[in-house]
Amino acid sequence: MRAFLLLLALLVIGGMGFAGWQFFGLTAKPLVQAQQRAGEATVDAGAAQAALDAERIFQAGRDRDRTILESTKVIREHILSAQGADAPVSPDVIRATNDGLRQLAARYDDPR
Repeated sequence: MRAFLLLLALLVIGGMGFAGWQFFGLTAKPLVQAQQRAGEATVDAGAAQAALDAERIFQAGRDRDRTILESTKVIREHILSAQGADAPVSPDVIRATNDGLRQLAARYDDPR
């Protein structure tokens, strides 16, 4: 009789455990799925914002490059059309000018 009661108790406890597992497992699944969908929506929104930021950065760089190119063309034309532009220039002046331009370019490339 004792063995029967022990077996019955184990079956009842096991059945309750199985029922609880089924109940909580079934109710937790929609919650997990909803959390997963919310996480995916957050990732998608972040990816869309990153794409917009990348496009803005690209356009800003393209506009900056276009402005530099146009300015360079105007300055070149101005220099070449100046009186005496075809006169020979001392090698020291050429060297000093190139050194100054390199220093200026180095400042623009400095990330600070």
